[in-house]
Amino acid sequence: MRKIVFFCSVFLLLFITTANASNAVEIKNNDELLLDLGYDQSDINNFTKTNTIVLVTSHNNEITGKELKKYAQLGYSEKEIIDFGNNEISYLNNLEGELISVDKKYMEDDTNGMVEITKEEYDQNVQEYLAIMAICNLSSQTCSDTKPTTNWIVLTTSISKISNTTPQEYIIKHDFTWTKKPFYTFKDAIGVGNHVSMSPVQNSEYLKYSADRYYSNNPINGLGPWNADGIADNWIYTANTQSGGIGFEFQLYSDWQLSTGKQYKYENHRGTMAYRVIRNNSSFTAANFSGHYIHTEQSFSGSLGVSFPAAGAFSISANITKTPAIETGITFNY
Repeated sequence: MRKIVFFCSVFLLLFITTANASNAVEIKNNDELLLDLGYDQSDINNFTKTNTIVLVTSHNNEITGKELKKYAQLGYSEKEIIDFGNNEISYLNNLEGELISVDKKYMEDDTNGMVEITKEEYDQNVQEYLAIMAICNLSSQTCSDTKPTTNWIVLTTSISKISNTTPQEYIIKHDFTWTKKPFYTFKDAIGVGNHVSMSPVQNSEYLKYSADRYYSNNPINGLGPWNADGIADNWIYTANTQSGGIGFEFQLYSDWQLSTGKQYKYENHRGTMAYRVIRNNSSFTAANFSGHYIHTEQSFSGSLGVSFPAAGAFSISANITKTPAIETGITFNY
């Protein structure tokens, strides 16, 4: 079994139990945070189009400039908003807020585990892969991954201060995106480890896991052409653990084939978890938290056993081969 140890988190583990007024927190302006979240200046300009429809979601929900600004300030990227259905809109219906911190990590997942890469390297890999898949989806030839080759993943974590709440609430978001469909499609785990001064708001958590679905009528497995067949969404409203943080486990979508020969595949695997917190101790004027993802490489029929065994740490108890992603981390002022 491959064991991967990350020593870079030691400082975070020490800090996470001692945050107080003496801790310096880097403060970015709001536009800088929106850029970190993936918006560009033209997107930000759309915020001023208050009652104008600026985009339509994949579920045919119309989003105005005012609504786009609202969702962006709550930590949602434009790509996530395009995926919005009624569930997200209902969850965020009575929430307004201000984005106060974002952390994003780009990683390469190869035979040596997760390695952090630059945004430029990640973008280049995405562009090359999408160009290949655009050809593959129209081809009648075999054109898919048949071995555990290099993949790329990005984790994004954010926190926003929610307006007009007593006690003051914050919304924490943590999401992942795989560039290629994972070769191993078993159960994975995602979670956010809380600072000791943060208490989750009861029943405020959810996980949404999505992938684009395609089908082919070719009876030979792996052959196209492939036809878009909508988005598969899986919603989970109860976390597997709420002690030390919020953690979920979920089953990845696997490609499959009907007896008639019609086959389905899933691309663009992505997910978002969110929940709200309050400060439970007014002596803390600053806090931090960490975002995690664990990719498994073996089938396991029972629960993975997700937990936060120590401050800032995330693990599964199932004795199977796994690859933890490099964690994200946010420090903010209350």
